[in-house]
Amino acid sequence: MLNCDKLKGFIDGTSLAAPPLISNSSTSTLESNRAYDDWFRKDQHLLSWILSSISEEVFTYVVGLKTSFEAWQSLEKAFGFVSENRQLQLQDLTAED
Repeated sequence: MLNCDKLKGFIDGTSLAAPPLISNSSTSTLESNRAYDDWFRKDQHLLSWILSSISEEVFTYVVGLKTSFEAWQSLEKAFGFVSENRQLQLQDLTAED
């Protein structure tokens, strides 16, 4: 899903937000930046997807975080090591067969 929708950059930190406001040189005012608005919309959709995909027990690791990158980093920090250990266990089991 992340690759086909071009969202992987949001969780690995490579899709950076544009500035929320840009200067309009002809009127000397600040205006909403469409590039930021698009980035923000995609990021919040992904954050919503992450939040709706986790259990209540796991929710404590992401409550109050504002971006999908922050949420993913928090989950990776909390559970990444466990996943790596589990991978090694599975590799050991398949090697025994």
